[in-house]
Amino acid sequence: MALTQQQARSLVDLIAATRDEEIDCGTCLSELAVFAEQHIEGKPVDQAREAVRAHLAICGECDEEFEHLLAAIEAISDQPAS
Repeated sequence: MALTQQQARSLVDLIAATRDEEIDCGTCLSELAVFAEQHIEGKPVDQAREAVRAHLAICGECDEEFEHLLAAIEAISDQPAS
């Protein structure tokens, strides 16, 4: 099966984005809440969470989970206190 030019370019981009220390989706998702809190509060992402940022850049599924989590946190914070 031959790759299209776009598929080949995407594959090369993903390979270029890899790092020496990668995390898997499970590890990313377990760290996502803390990463989201730091993101929302505008705090710099600590070194332990830098791998999460890198994973989100190359994994569409985890990035989608992150976007949903951000939306949920923002929705909760927009609600008046009871």
